[in-house]
Amino acid sequence: MKIVTLVPVKNEGWVLRFSLKNFSLFSDEIIILDDNSSDNLCEIVKEFPKVKIIPFSNKEKFIDMSLRRNILLAEGRKIKGTHFIFLDADEIFSENLAKYFNEVVSEMKKGEKLLLPWVTAIQKDGFLFFNSKDKKNYKDFIFCDDGVSKFKQQSLSEARTPGGMLVKKYISFEKGFVIHFQCLIKKKYDLKQAWYRANELFEAKRSARRINATYNFTKFEFKTDGNKLDDKFVKDNFILIEQNISVDFYINQFKHFFKEKGILFFEPLDIWHISELKDIFVTEYGRDPRKKVFPGWLLCLNNVKNVVKNKILS
Repeated sequence: MKIVTLVPVKNEGWVLRFSLKNFSLFSDEIIILDDNSSDNLCEIVKEFPKVKIIPFSNKEKFIDMSLRRNILLAEGRKIKGTHFIFLDADEIFSENLAKYFNEVVSEMKKGEKLLLPWVTAIQKDGFLFFNSKDKKNYKDFIFCDDGVSKFKQQSLSEARTPGGMLVKKYISFEKGFVIHFQCLIKKKYDLKQAWYRANELFEAKRSARRINATYNFTKFEFKTDGNKLDDKFVKDNFILIEQNISVDFYINQFKHFFKEKGILFFEPLDIWHISELKDIFVTEYGRDPRKKVFPGWLLCLNNVKNVVKNKILS
């Protein structure tokens, strides 16, 4: 058994040292696909002997995350990986998983996927918390390689593991889960979600109103119901200290979008709560942008439908 963690990375220096330390506990090797990072990635990687960097510099009109995942999968197969962990740089495994990890993974069959609860970390008063509802928010993170499965082409919101979801097993929250740190930096999180919306509209796959409905949940404030991520979950407790974290990539992407299509093309999107984007629109047109959204009752009905659908699929 050879466990390889596969990670796409672009300017994640703010959290990468912390996550690589965690990945090293669960992996025989770690492969990073570096998408032209301009931060201190190379300096950080030197501290971790299990890590190998693969450069990525594809000139693409649209970001294609499934392409990145397939490149990582191919690299993992080159070094004879039998089990692949697909985590992002702003995610880690909870510490309590270490006790059960090798046993659970060794029992996996080829083509099988391991699903773990996906918990969003929330910072408050110098501590990390999470919401109890996340205990049942399962996502596939580990794949026992069958040698043939690939990621289906999907530019964004791509699958986390290759192949279908017919063969899967679950691990309970009490035995381990994945902690997601993306919401600790609200400005970056908001811009990233807005960028997803703009990419989809640029590709003209769906209407602005439907895109807004899909990403509606990302505008909610993340709140805790008092569950603390203590030492049994995060040994080296990661608390975000004020850092000058650049969001220039996303701002520049929007400037490119606005230049290519004109800012009015993107007016129906629900992205104008971000001051940097709204200021560009108001400066050009002298008025506030007008988004197109479904009525609230219809969004609630759609959320109920998705909950029922997820329960059926699980």
